[in-house]
Amino acid sequence: MGAWGAGTFENDDAMDWLDDLLDGDGTVLLRDALSAAAEADGYVEGPDASAALAAAEVVAALASRPASRLPDAAAGWVRAQAGGAAPWMLEMARRAVNAVARHSELRELWMESGDAGEWEAAVRDLRDRLG
Repeated sequence: MGAWGAGTFENDDAMDWLDDLLDGDGTVLLRDALSAAAEADGYVEGPDASAALAAAEVVAALASRPASRLPDAAAGWVRAQAGGAAPWMLEMARRAVNAVARHSELRELWMESGDAGEWEAAVRDLRDRLG
């Protein structure tokens, strides 16, 4: 994973997922990214974890609780959507974030990096904004 910071969108996998969101069917991409983590059998691989956190950030923004550093492209996509976050989106986003924070390759990478505190703070902030 190419990462340049602990923020949700500060890695290649999350930005690749965002590009796909902008080019594809948003609801399907949100559901697929969230369910890959929320329904994982105990361990979430790195790319899936990054995509799930990015999707959860989009859901938080749809629920009018965006990250302070939400990429302009994501903010624009959110503004173009009719309505807010559906209840299923919020529930699945919470489950996905919990799964990534609990047992994922992404978590392991941050624990090994020496900068885990910053990543954990970003995940806590996302979790709080999802309710």
